[in-house]
Amino acid sequence: MATGLKLCCHILERFRRPASDNVQKTSSKHARASKSSENRSRKLRCRINIIPIKSLLLAMSFLINANVEKFYNNDDVYPAMKRITKHMQTLKETANELYRDIEVSPDTLYNELKLGVTSYVNFFYNISKKSRDTYIDTLKEDASISGRHSEINMLSAPALMANRAIKKSDAISAMLSELYSKPLKFCHSSGKAAMQIEFFKKSMAIRAMPEESFGRLSDALGRLDEAIKAINNYSFEPINTEKEKSEFFESMIKLDSESGFGITGFIEDRLMPYEIPSHKIMRR
Repeated sequence: MATGLKLCCHILERFRRPASDNVQKTSSKHARASKSSENRSRKLRCRINIIPIKSLLLAMSFLINANVEKFYNNDDVYPAMKRITKHMQTLKETANELYRDIEVSPDTLYNELKLGVTSYVNFFYNISKKSRDTYIDTLKEDASISGRHSEINMLSAPALMANRAIKKSDAISAMLSELYSKPLKFCHSSGKAAMQIEFFKKSMAIRAMPEESFGRLSDALGRLDEAIKAINNYSFEPINTEKEKSEFFESMIKLDSESGFGITGFIEDRLMPYEIPSHKIMRR
């Protein structure tokens, strides 16, 4: 009897091991997929946060490299230029960290943008109207700049607001709001573009995308809309804004895996056109 019982236990153990191995393999597979999604989301968050930094750095660089003698010959601009240069260095260091997929805290990102915008706007409010007019006229001569909407053009907006005697603090808030909302607006425009592509595929019977998927994307875009409005109304917290970006990317990655939507790849192609995301190398 003892021998029979021992044999039964041995047989059961043999059947039990493969099941355990399968569970471990499945668990390991899910863990790798989860890690891959997490890395992908972090990379997107880092790269999208470079957008406002890049916009501000380009505007600052134009100002620093402008013909100072021509634009500001009657103003003492060098102390202001020195402050702008200092903030440019800090912003460049932060951008380099983000490019290496090293995240910075929400408050750090917001405060660095705020300090940079403040020094940039202060410059235009501290020079003479004659210098501002000369600067604006020069911008108008550049076709690549003059065609843009002046109120949201980083190069001309602060000079125009100073000429209109708009309160400096209001000008700083407006510029910062426009700059800080750029990543969310990028996500929103990418999501809308992806939705239009999927609607086209559906209309051409190329793909029958479930209505539920369209609904989930529409809901995500609605949440982005609300976050953008909050920034425009100056009623937001940086940590919540970063949370919105994170949740958007995570939900899009999940939606892609479940429905084949492809919005995450679409965003990556727009955001990193000269890079090949690692997940695409493995795509069949």
